[in-house]
Amino acid sequence: MKRQPAARLLVSKHRLEALIDGIFAVALTLLVIEIKLPEPAVVASHGMVHAVAQQFPTFLAWMISFLVLGIFWSAQQRLFHFVRSVDEQLTWLTIAYLSLVSLLAVGITAVRPGFGSMAFILMMPITRLSRRIERAQS
Repeated sequence: MKRQPAARLLVSKHRLEALIDGIFAVALTLLVIEIKLPEPAVVASHGMVHAVAQQFPTFLAWMISFLVLGIFWSAQQRLFHFVRSVDEQLTWLTIAYLSLVSLLAVGITAVRPGFGSMAFILMMPITRLSRRIERAQS
C-alpha cells in the first residue's frame, strides 16, 4: 500500500486561532453599528419610551446575532482544543467558515420589517457548518 505524503502546514495553530478571534471580534463589534440613538424630534414629540420602543426590533436582532456569534465562537474554541496541527484543508475550511460568520454581521441590517427571512437565510449555512463541527468534535 502506497503511503500518501503528509499535508503541508500552511499556518501554525496559534496563528489560525488568532485569525478566528480577530474575525469574531470585528463581527461582534460591527453588530452594534445599526443601533442608533433616538432622533431628538421623536423624543420631543412622542417621549423617550416611544423613541426607544421603536428601536426594539433592531436591539432584539443585535442581541440574537451577538448570542449566535458567541455560541459559534465557543464551539470553534472547543474544536481547536482537540486540533494538534493545522494543514491546508483545515485552514481553508476555517476561512470558509469565517466568511459565513462575517455575513452574520450584516444580518442585523437585514432584520427589519419585511427582511426577516433574509437574516434567516444568512444564518442557515453557519448553523449547518457549526453542527458538522460539533459532530466531528464528539
